[in-house]
Order: sequence, then structure tokens, then C-alpha cells
Amino acid sequence: MSIRVVIAKDLADKEALYGFLFGLWAGEFGREMTGMDPDRRRMKDELDPWAIHFMALDDAGNIAGCIRTNVLSEGRLSPELGASMGQDPLLDAFDPHRITFTSHLAVAPHKRGHTVASRLAGAVIQRMLRAGIEVDISYAALNLVHMYYQLGSRPYLPAFRLPGVGLRQPLIYCPQDLEHLQEVESPTATLVPAESDDDGETALKLRRLFPEFRDPGFDRVSTASLWARMARSGPDDERDEVGLFDGFTPQDLETMAPHVVRQVFQPDQYIYRRGEREPGMGVVISGSLGVALGPDSDHVVAILGPSQPFGELQALGPGERSADIFALERSEVMLLPPDLVDRIGRTDPALGFRLARRMLQVLGQRLVSSNGEMLAVERSSTQPTRPARPAVHAQAPDSSEHAPAQSYAFADFDDHEKEIRRLSLQATVVASLEFPALTAAGMQDGLRVLDLGSGPGVFSTALTRRYRGCTVVGVEPEPALRKTAETLAERHGVAERCSFVQGTAQHIPLPDASVDFTYARLLFQHLSEPELALAEMRRVTRPGGIVCVLDADDGSILIHPPVPRWEPLELAIREVQASMGGDRLVGRKLKGLLASAGLDETMVQQLHVTPQSIGAAAFFDIGFGFKRELLARGGMWDEAAQAVFAQLREHVAKPTTYATYAGFVAHGVVPGSAD
Repeated sequence: MSIRVVIAKDLADKEALYGFLFGLWAGEFGREMTGMDPDRRRMKDELDPWAIHFMALDDAGNIAGCIRTNVLSEGRLSPELGASMGQDPLLDAFDPHRITFTSHLAVAPHKRGHTVASRLAGAVIQRMLRAGIEVDISYAALNLVHMYYQLGSRPYLPAFRLPGVGLRQPLIYCPQDLEHLQEVESPTATLVPAESDDDGETALKLRRLFPEFRDPGFDRVSTASLWARMARSGPDDERDEVGLFDGFTPQDLETMAPHVVRQVFQPDQYIYRRGEREPGMGVVISGSLGVALGPDSDHVVAILGPSQPFGELQALGPGERSADIFALERSEVMLLPPDLVDRIGRTDPALGFRLARRMLQVLGQRLVSSNGEMLAVERSSTQPTRPARPAVHAQAPDSSEHAPAQSYAFADFDDHEKEIRRLSLQATVVASLEFPALTAAGMQDGLRVLDLGSGPGVFSTALTRRYRGCTVVGVEPEPALRKTAETLAERHGVAERCSFVQGTAQHIPLPDASVDFTYARLLFQHLSEPELALAEMRRVTRPGGIVCVLDADDGSILIHPPVPRWEPLELAIREVQASMGGDRLVGRKLKGLLASAGLDETMVQQLHVTPQSIGAAAFFDIGFGFKRELLARGGMWDEAAQAVFAQLREHVAKPTTYATYAGFVAHGVVPGSAD
């Protein structure tokens, strides 16, 4: 059966296209999208009236696929879409008659894998060449980006979220850049006459205009390096978790290489959202991703680090996505197309079968892990709590009193943005472990909570979002961190219940007995006189309320096999922090400190963290990032120390290494009872 491509010539053709798109996308996405009209069973949006529509027809005249293009001299994209696509910079740099926006590429399911998409793309590109188009912009779902790269498109702006659907990657195509089209072996290269070649001039102009404009894909060297990092296997592999590419040979992996692409995500950027229906799967190359099951991503149930897979493939079954997946830090991932198993299976059925089996293993493992996490949360939520209404009495003491030394000062960091990212990562990663412990300590919905030393506000905001009836007050002395926290609370829509005030651990600007639950996380290790902070925490907490402290203890760090020269460096770090008024062994002392402060029913829990639970990169950054800063302040961040840290970072990521450290959560009850 042959396919011919024509331009919709009249209203009847366009109405047929609108009906084709409605039937196709309503069935695939299973939800209402912009432009859908269920009553008339058609899909038409604001771009259609001034678009040129291309239709792929089979021998019977049935629509097998379509695509449309808009010339920006005829109109403009909506403000939201235009901003995501860089419309204004492009219009400043190019003639609007030479810019097109191409969209709505759709192929009937029974025609996918044939020549329909390439025929449509070819027809559009031929028209671009005849009209002298210099740049064509479009966007693609992440699971289809690879197809656009093969045609010759390149990324130039960050991915954006299309409401109700998912992430879309802005792409730009230069129809006259013959050298690039030939380099990527684009089938469209044969359409470009030699005299139309612009010698890369348009691409150079775009590189100057958009810093993220780049040539996608893997070169031979980076591909080999990437697979070496991904395929970690062998007799000494003691990991509990199955890796997606464990056991595959270099030849197997090279067979898969042409079908994958790289994508970078910024901190807090969502890759997939719960309820979206687009299939897709990926593997983390660097950085770390959070997986959240609760509403609005309140509860992070897993942290995925390098070489770990994420998402679900079409081969494993259709349906809505079951979790939110987002970047905890700047993260690079390798995206797999939804039909990867089918693609591999066409050329190597045995390899396709092994890959499908491995994907099922990974999925089953993740289901067991997530189920265990949710059961732990459910068990912790049944612990007895202490509900009561807070009382309000006297005001806080004058903040002009004695202020003891402490080992942390935000102003001492050379790179404030980097430190904010470290604090944010720390709060996000550890929160999934903290919430069950806090629930067991007496945290519940409806309380007024003090977050002492709230930093950039990540945990305060997460707490407010998790407990919809709670009010959280963050106390933070550093203005830049408070501003970051306020912005975060505004962005998540919780600013009315999550506020931040200036204050210190020794001078909390709240009245006596005015909060139900007082919490200090990773603060006490920096205090030379933690007794003063506990006295203040007890003062502002009502009778019967809870005082809770989370902190570290370097004595809980266990690394095997050991890293040479690490132990003397660790002792030096303790001494440096002690000289600044801190204590790296404070975790073991918390129970005694709380009891000495006059609190009743003091208890301590340990939260164990491993590279497997939060990812090797996050494990290292959280456990050792501030230690590096301490060595720098103590004048000991020399080449020898840097070499040990580099070895340590590499060591904890090895599958043969066991590494762990613990957080100590101590809590007690303020004596007396509320009125």
C-alpha cells in the first residue's frame, strides 16, 4: 500500500484532520487536551486557522498521518508557548518570513514503523527549502526526541511541561545546514541542493543566541565511556539492586547505543508526573532523581543515582504513571525510546528477550521496594501522638544577649548558590527518612511547628505540604537563605502556612509555649553551647509538646574496604570543627542533652543512610561536602586531601564497597500538660 502526502486544500480536508487527531490522541492520552471538543469529536486549537496542514493518505484515501507548519510572519505563538520556544529572540535575529513552527506530527498506530512520518517530514522540509526558511522550531515528547535528532533537529532550550501531558523538548531544525544533516545521516540531507548549503552559518548564529544549542547524540569515545559506567557487573558485584544493563556485553550495549539520547534536567525539574500517560524510561548518568508517590510529591520514597533506571516502558504495559520523578540536583539521564525492546528484537531477538526480562526484574524489584516503604510509613503513622492546642505566654528574651560561637556561617562560603544547592539536596534526600521518624516522635497534622535553622526552606515547605493542617515557622539568621525559603514556599502555594523569621538557636523570636513541635535538623553539630539552644526550644514549646533534634555523628561512618589515609583526615576534620565551636560526635550525646534540659520520655532513633538508599552521588555530597569546606577553612585542603576525597567519592560508588552513616533523631516531651 502506497502513501501520498498532500496539503489540505479546503475546510472539509481540515475537518477530517481535526477528527483524525481527536480519535488518535483522545485514545492514547485518555484525557482532555487543549483544543479537544468531545461533542464534535475534533481537535482544533488557535494555530490551526493560520497553519499549513499536510496529510498522508493511503490508497483508499484514509488519513494515515498528518503534520502542520506555521510561518511566524502570519501570526505569533501564544505568550506561554512562545516563551518556552524562544519566539522573541528568534524574531529579533531572523526574518519572521524565514521562521516556521512545526507541530502535530501524528501517525495512525497501524502505520507506525513504516514510512509515514518520514514522508510527512520530507514534504514539510521540501516546502521549507522552496520558501527559503532558515529555522524551523518544534517540540517533541521525551520518548520521541531521538527520532527528531535523526532527522537533524537539535535542542536549544530547556525542556518545558505541556499542561496535562508531560515534558516537551524544544528543537530547532536548519534546513540549509547540509553538513550537519549529512553528519547525522539524516534522510532529509538528500533533499537539500548543494547550492542551498549555508556552510553552518545559521547554526553558528543560533549557538550565539542560545547557550543550550548543541549537536545531540553520542560520539564513539563518550559512548564507550558511558556504557562502561552503566554496565557494572561481575562476580564481585554485591549490590542488592539489579542494574538495567548488568551482565550485557559491550557488543550488546553497542547494539542499543543508536537508540538512546542524553537529556539534562535542572534541580526540582520534573521528568514524569503521576497520572501522565506517555511511556518512557531512562537511566541516570549523573546526579540524582527523586521518586515520590504522595500527592504533590510530598513523600520521596526513593533516590535514584548513576546507572539506576527510572520510569516505565510501553513494553511493560500501558496506563497512567504511578509516581512523580524529578531531579534533586543537576542531573544527566539517558532516555530510552518506548519501543526499545521491539527495535532491538527486530535485529537481535535473543537480545530483545534478555532486555525485556531484565526490565521486568527491575520493575518487580521497584514494586517490592516501594511497597516496603509505604508499609513502613503506614506503621509509623499508627504510633501514638500527643494532640493538644498550644498556649501563648511571654515573649522571647532580648536578642542582644550573649551569642556563642558556632562552626557554620553561610557568609563564609565563597559560592553561595552552590551551598544553597547542597543544603536543598540534603533536605530533600533525608526527608524521606525523616518523616517516619518524626511521626513516631509525635508529629501529626494540625500542629504548629518550629523549624530551627531552616536554611533554604526545603524541609519547612515539604513539611507544610505533607501535613495540610500544619503551620510551620522557620527560624533562620541568614537573609539570603530566608529569601530563598520564602520564594520556595510561594512557588508551592504554602506561604500562608509556612513563614520564615530572623533568629538564632539561642534567641528564638517566638513567645513562650507557642508551638507544639520544635525541630532542629543538622544544627547542633555546629553549636558550642547546645544547652542554650535546648533551653530556648523548651521555652517556646507548650507543656506536653515535643522537642526533637536530628544530627550526625562521625563515629557512625563505616566504609569497607577502608580508604587509605581517610582516618587521619577524618580526625583532622573533627579537630577543625571543634576549634570553631562545633562537635562532629554530637549524635551520641543528644539523649543526654535532652534529658539534662528537663525533658521527659527522651528517646533516640537512628536513620541509616547508604549509597544504595539515596544514590552514591547524594551519599557523598551529603556526608562529606561540608567536611571538605572545613578542611578548606582550616588551611588543609591541599593536594593530598583532594586526592583522598577523590578516591573516597569513587570508592563509595563501587558495587563492592559497603558504606553507611547514621542520623540520630532524639526527642522528648516538655513537662506539664496543656490547659
